[in-house]
Amino acid sequence: MSRREDQRGAAALEFALGLPVFLLLVFAIMEYGWLMFSQHSIEAAARDGCRSGAVVGPQESAPTDPSIQRAHAVIDAAIGGSCDGAGCEVTVSIEGDRPNQVLVCDVARDYTPLIGLLPTPARLTANASDWLEVQR
Repeated sequence: MSRREDQRGAAALEFALGLPVFLLLVFAIMEYGWLMFSQHSIEAAARDGCRSGAVVGPQESAPTDPSIQRAHAVIDAAIGGSCDGAGCEVTVSIEGDRPNQVLVCDVARDYTPLIGLLPTPARLTANASDWLEVQR
């Protein structure tokens, strides 16, 4: 028997054993890449919303309502639509007393997996805070 006859089908067997491992690796990269992108988007929305709401104009005597409204508008725009229910929550609040007030933005959104074969969190959350700054 020649050496060539002994190895018939070896390539097919190696392919059949290696393909599932390779596909699992590719799908894991795609799934966790999508998870990281989604988490970064939520964090950026919270950070941008707090940053825009934290700037208080000199004509605003009480920064609460305009700051909260600006933060909500920026977060909704960054997320891609209104975030009033349907698996998405935005909470914007002002904590502390003047002059040390802090605008706190919390964003939570349900996560929909890209493939769904790997363990991922069901909900993504982000938190950002910024000092209220009165522009003069």
